[in-house]
Amino acid sequence: MEIAFVYQPPNCPEKNFVLINWKEVGHYIQGIDTETNSFKTFRKDRVLYYVDGADSMLEQPFSSPPPKVYRAENHGPEILFTGFKSADRAELEHKATQGGMKVCKSVTNGLSYLCA
Repeated sequence: MEIAFVYQPPNCPEKNFVLINWKEVGHYIQGIDTETNSFKTFRKDRVLYYVDGADSMLEQPFSSPPPKVYRAENHGPEILFTGFKSADRAELEHKATQGGMKVCKSVTNGLSYLCA
């Protein structure tokens, strides 16, 4: 089944796309572009409109932009806090960042400290 839409990439003119073997993944639509025969990912918040009622094939045809990912600027030892109430964990993470540590959200190979 195909899905067609008009898309507005950043700093580019709008363009028509037709995808096959597509799927809806959160804030994105992924599939094979019939023009280039390559796999592509599109943000739903950049879709201007869907062609021929294609929006009815999606659970959520339009969405807000995906959340921004902020990278830690410091490169100190990595620390992970788990099992704390969210307010307490936020305070601990803030203090660790101020102390020059890199706060992780999951276990990594470079993890130095695990606080539970």
